[in-house]
Amino acid sequence: MSKVKKTAALLGLAALGSGAYLYRAKSLIQKMAYIDHSYQNTKIEDLLPNEEVLGLYLARVEDDISWFKKSRFKKASITSFDGLELNAYQIENDAKRPYIIMVHGYNSDALSLLCAAHDLARRGYNLLMIDARGWGESAGEICTFGFKESLDLVGWIDYLLKETVNDIGLYGVSMGASTVLKTLSYKLDPRVHFAIVDGPYSSLKGLLEKRAKTSLLTPALNHYVQELLGFDLTEMELVEAVKLNHTPTLFIHAKDDPIIPLSNSQDLFNMSEGLKELFIIDSNVHAYNFLYESYFKRIDEFLDHYLF
Repeated sequence: MSKVKKTAALLGLAALGSGAYLYRAKSLIQKMAYIDHSYQNTKIEDLLPNEEVLGLYLARVEDDISWFKKSRFKKASITSFDGLELNAYQIENDAKRPYIIMVHGYNSDALSLLCAAHDLARRGYNLLMIDARGWGESAGEICTFGFKESLDLVGWIDYLLKETVNDIGLYGVSMGASTVLKTLSYKLDPRVHFAIVDGPYSSLKGLLEKRAKTSLLTPALNHYVQELLGFDLTEMELVEAVKLNHTPTLFIHAKDDPIIPLSNSQDLFNMSEGLKELFIIDSNVHAYNFLYESYFKRIDEFLDHYLF
């Protein structure tokens, strides 16, 4: 951290003038960032309180699991820039089709995207379903909400390019969508041809302030993000990052998303450079809208237009 940033952070902390604020901020970052693997025991009924979507999920989940077991997937692994062993499931379908790297959201892992993966596989796409650092079978204990995960995604892109893959797409849901958008702000190999982002957040600062239910904690939150996670909140202002994006991108967001408001994708869409489309799905569900038929119909239209 630069001296100017450090001084500004310390002045912000001093302005708070209360140890209670500091404790609350540190506790919030620790609670959200340190990964608790009990998420793996969460019942699907608790994730999908919407009975319609739960019914769609239950009607197909056995078929999705059966497909995955028969898919002849292979385990893939890379070492992250900071020495963590990262895991993925690689499924080859049609050599003439692109590879799609699938990035899951918070409190989940690669297998949470099994339904979406099955639908993409039906269309012949090759898949790389990654476990983000600390989740699933990937090493690590701390989630950085898309910052270090975006650098890991660059590593997975390099992994496919070394296997002489010439066409790559990126697909992310929730935090995974924000990870993809951060990655698109880097100078990527031109063989990354498209991106699909479902329910991204536009600002980590805004997300944390919403969780804290106040903006008064922001200086302290930023201090502990720097101290515990190793970056500044300004680096995850994705409305700024997408200005550097020139990859054709489909933004998808539920009209009445209860976790991340639609305005996040609208802001990102408006600021994103290059070819882009926005699909607002008539839903009040977060991160499971791929269960609706209209979801993949819209993705097909997007890829037919920009890819083929």
